[in-house]
Amino acid sequence: MSRLIVHTSIGYAVTSIGLLVQPKRIGIGKSIFFSLIGAIWAELPDGHNLCPEGPLKEAWLRFHNSPWANICFGHYLLDKIDPEDKPEHATIPVLGAITTSVGFVIREEGKL
Repeated sequence: MSRLIVHTSIGYAVTSIGLLVQPKRIGIGKSIFFSLIGAIWAELPDGHNLCPEGPLKEAWLRFHNSPWANICFGHYLLDKIDPEDKPEHATIPVLGAITTSVGFVIREEGKL
């Protein structure tokens, strides 16, 4: 379960940082929406868990177990870093996601 949290938090935080550093403000609602899309993108390789048995699931699993899954915010790399799926590894990415959300609020108030 911690891998799910890590992948989602990393995707959210990386997308958020990208939105925070770009000069144009798009509003807090749109910023959070795009960050959630980034979170889903980071979790995309694990879609094989939702597929019924068959060729689609096998193809998706091959993608998940290949370095190509790194295009989804380092998904493959993150799986290799935490093979035991330890919950304490989720702490820093979750704090990063929370911090970037706070950054959106501060930026919209004109203080960033």
